[in-house]
Amino acid sequence: MQVLRLHLGKACPGNPNRALRKAVPFIEPVSEGGKLRWSLTRPGVARLEELTFLQLGGEQDLVVSISISTRRFAAASEKLFREGNYPEAVGRAAKQLNAKVRNMTGRLRDDGVRMMHQTFAPCCERSARLLLGSVSNDWERDRQEGFGFINGRRAAGHLERGQARPPATSVVPRVALEMLAMFSFLARTVDACTVATPTAATG
Repeated sequence: MQVLRLHLGKACPGNPNRALRKAVPFIEPVSEGGKLRWSLTRPGVARLEELTFLQLGGEQDLVVSISISTRRFAAASEKLFREGNYPEAVGRAAKQLNAKVRNMTGRLRDDGVRMMHQTFAPCCERSARLLLGSVSNDWERDRQEGFGFINGRRAAGHLERGQARPPATSVVPRVALEMLAMFSFLARTVDACTVATPTAATG
């Protein structure tokens, strides 16, 4: 009410809630702790975009989508993302994915690219591997090796340069969301892998 009076002066309505109800469906009432607040609806955002020639809806989509994209890293990355710490959110997800691979294969240290290439090697190695499935056919071995290269390139980007997170200037909200979605996909794929020990590996 004070903000309205400051900006509108004598034109400020005596009952703001009554005036705001006239703007439905562009806004909707929301009850929070016994207090009535007003929230923009999607039609409201679209209307503001028409009036201002600005794109206002994109960032709202990020807030809705972040819970889905970080479901494998929700405890840490989602909190950092919501606080606006986008590089830290991405870096935390990268660390957690590496830790997942390391723990599943019993490794004591994180070797970055080398670890990923060895872990997802299609042929027998001296260390434990993570298999996406059978590696009997050429396309299955290509899939296995390709996944190792994807993880290797990702590890190179975040760890081989000694960076726990990407440079702050390179990560905007939507880029961070897309990177977190990528990490979520990689983590989900790793979860579905079979652990093959050196003695049991037959690939």
